[in-house]
Amino acid sequence: MTGGGASNNAVILRVLSATGNDVSDLGPSQVNGHEVHLYSVHLTRSQINRDIAQERLPQFVRQAIALVHIPAITYTLAINGRTN
Repeated sequence: MTGGGASNNAVILRVLSATGNDVSDLGPSQVNGHEVHLYSVHLTRSQINRDIAQERLPQFVRQAIALVHIPAITYTLAINGRTN
């Protein structure tokens, strides 16, 4: 994500955490020579289903998603700049 500093970073993290996702601080790092702060975000199947249910998706898309079984997703989020 690109952004405008720590205040935006705090908002991003608050939104991710508020939805019930498990967010872990992985600490500072560098990506392509740029300072970033890494976070791990873990979504369970129930969280994925809840998030999909909140979206306004056409019925055919919902049906296609229902055919895909994803037990959980964990991804790493890198936020530009320092968070402290």
